[in-house]
Amino acid sequence: MTDQEMQMEHIRALEEEIAQFRRAKSQRCTCRESKTLRDEFAMAAMTALLSQWETPSDEAKKEMSRHAYEVADAMLETRKFGGENGT
Repeated sequence: MTDQEMQMEHIRALEEEIAQFRRAKSQRCTCRESKTLRDEFAMAAMTALLSQWETPSDEAKKEMSRHAYEVADAMLETRKFGGENGT
């Protein structure tokens, strides 16, 4: 094998490594978004909601999740008014 062929083989191997890295990177969880204040409020509400249930069903969890964000939205709305009596 000539030097040029060896270099080309090395380049192909590097290209394959890069392609494998990119594939692996694209398959990783993309949920590394930063949490918003709304998310923080919803998590607090969800904790309170879950503390009232021993083992909620999947349907109940979905309903609680929706409700937690409704609570978070209400908290954000109240926050606009400095935390005083809301609307």
